[in-house]
Amino acid sequence: MTVFESKRDAALVGLLYLAAIAALVGGVVILRGSAPQVVKLPAGSLLIGGMLAILWVLNGTQYLIHRGMLTIHCGPFRYEVPLEEIESVVPARDSLYAPALSRDRLAVHTPGREIQISPTDRHGFLEQLAASAPELQLEGERLMRRRPTT
Repeated sequence: MTVFESKRDAALVGLLYLAAIAALVGGVVILRGSAPQVVKLPAGSLLIGGMLAILWVLNGTQYLIHRGMLTIHCGPFRYEVPLEEIESVVPARDSLYAPALSRDRLAVHTPGREIQISPTDRHGFLEQLAASAPELQLEGERLMRRRPTT
């Protein structure tokens, strides 16, 4: 099993830490406030739970290649992509939600979806994918499925 950590953009990570701090402060303020218990407990718990989820994403975003599968962990979220379904892996730079802590990403294309990830060791990740799925061919910073010759 090969594990690749997510690359981290300082601005994105800083923003997520600020969100976690805001959720914690909001949760504590609500729990210590004078609102009725029936309001305080759920609202405060949701905010503190949100803070924990953000910290989980910050410390649990990684990509594993093992036994014919690319497994993507992003905090409480998990995606599995069979290597035989990968059509291409190409550079991407998008601000849409993705299980990545950087905007410097790779887009993994399968027949039904695209998932953007940001491994720290981009070239090592592509080499490991190519070694694990021989039908994928490394072309610079791209991984393309070899088309059968006719």
